[in-house]
Order: sequence, then structure tokens, then C-alpha cells
Amino acid sequence: MGRALSVPLQSTFRSLSQTPGPAQPKSKIPAPEKYDSKKGPAAKSFILDCKTYFFSNSSSFPLNHSRISFVLMNLKEGQPKKWGQIYLEKLLDGAYEPILESWDAFEAAFLCNWSNPAAALVAEHRLRNLKQSRAASDYATDFRIIASELEWSDAALIAAFRQGLKAEVRSKLIEFTLHKNITTLDKFISTACLIDDTLFEAR
Repeated sequence: MGRALSVPLQSTFRSLSQTPGPAQPKSKIPAPEKYDSKKGPAAKSFILDCKTYFFSNSSSFPLNHSRISFVLMNLKEGQPKKWGQIYLEKLLDGAYEPILESWDAFEAAFLCNWSNPAAALVAEHRLRNLKQSRAASDYATDFRIIASELEWSDAALIAAFRQGLKAEVRSKLIEFTLHKNITTLDKFISTACLIDDTLFEAR
């Protein structure tokens, strides 16, 4: 049997069902569209939209439960809604469920359930075959977009980014970083772009 709905949860669902009072400023950011079960990047995009909405309406979503319940109530009919109802009932009953204990746990479970393993393999293939054909900054933009679909460490991303650079840029970069310990992707990319710009101006 689930526990009676706690006072914080009662407040959470009351605030989600009632019209906000006039004292609450209306967010200029619209509420996210309901999630429609598209897996992979679409799931990540939905969660990001929700987090942005929470940030712009922080007074309406002060607790983990208020954020989690918002997501669970914004899933379209079909598989998403059926999945959400399982956890929404547990949340309402006050039943113990690990993924409902924190936003981080819920976000990880949501993305795991709606991830697309095949998409990760495609992204990895695209990243390993991506080559610099224009400015390093353009290459970096394309690289970051693809890399956002993967959960690689900075060390792995640095190695992949280096491999895709033009030979001349890669050679100068290796020489420049020989005695420097660059461990973050951002710093490595900015260094590569600086070298690429310098080589371009020297032509």
C-alpha cells in the first residue's frame, strides 16, 4: 500500500492544477510540447526544454517532485503516457521508487528509457569520419553537434577532434601542445582554431 500523499506533494499537485495568482509573473518561455516518444535526440531536446522552462519559472517548480510530475503529465498518448502513468501513480501514492527520489535520477531514467542505441552508433561513425574542410571553427561547430549525442570523455573527444583536423593544423597543434597539458575539449578546440587562423593569415 502506498503512503498518504505528503503535504509537499499535495502542494505540488495543487500548484500544477490551479491557475497561478496575479502576483506570479508570466514566463515569456512557452511550456514544452508534449513528448511524443521519438527516441534519441528528441528525448534529450524535450528534457532540455523542460529544464529551461523550470529555470524561467523557478517559483512554480521549487522541488524535484514538482519538476518530475510536470514531465510525467506532459507525455503524449500511447507509450509515453503509459510509461508516465506508472510513475505518476507511485508519486501520488507516495510509494518508494528510486527514480523519483531526485531530478537527476529521474532524468537519467527517462533518457535511458527513451534513448536510441542505434543513434549513438551512427553518431560515433559520423564523428570518426568528420574531417576539416573549411575553417577549424566550422569544423568545431559540426564536431560539437555530433559529439552532443555521445557520452564520451574529453580525452576521447580530443583524440577524435585532433584526428579530423587538416594535416597542417594537426602538425602545428601537436608541436604547440607538446609540453602543455590540455585536458579539456574547449581549450583544445580554441587552441586549434587559433592555430588555424594564424596559418590562414600567414598565407
